Amino acid sequence: MEVVQRFTRRVTWTSLVLTVALGAVAALFNAALAKGLWLGGVSACAMFLLWARMALRVQSGNRAVSFAIMQLSFVRLAVYALVLWKAHSFDPEGWRGFLGAVAGLSLVYVVTIVIGYTGSDLREASK
Repeated sequence: MEVVQRFTRRVTWTSLVLTVALGAVAALFNAALAKGLWLGGVSACAMFLLWARMALRVQSGNRAVSFAIMQLSFVRLAVYALVLWKAHSFDPEGWRGFLGAVAGLSLVYVVTIVIGYTGSDLREASK
């Protein structure tokens, strides 16, 4: 379980740092794009963290939580829909806020793939 916790921590912190950095760069070009990126990135990190904590509880043998994971999927999709709706309201004519939120929501998944593929969280533990 320590490996999963280390992976979760690494993905969450890397995603948050990348969200802040990319949002700062995007703020130089368009405020709506930066707001959407920050909103999408932070909400995706929060949903990833909740999903990982629930997965750890299921792994520990708590059967009552397995139904909660299925409910969390619907909650996650509802949160993503609210984030996209709110980000669209930042710039309803140009869609920049919406596209920033899509990039922010996708960032966690990209970071998860990269860290999982490279195994950088495992190399840190072996030192």
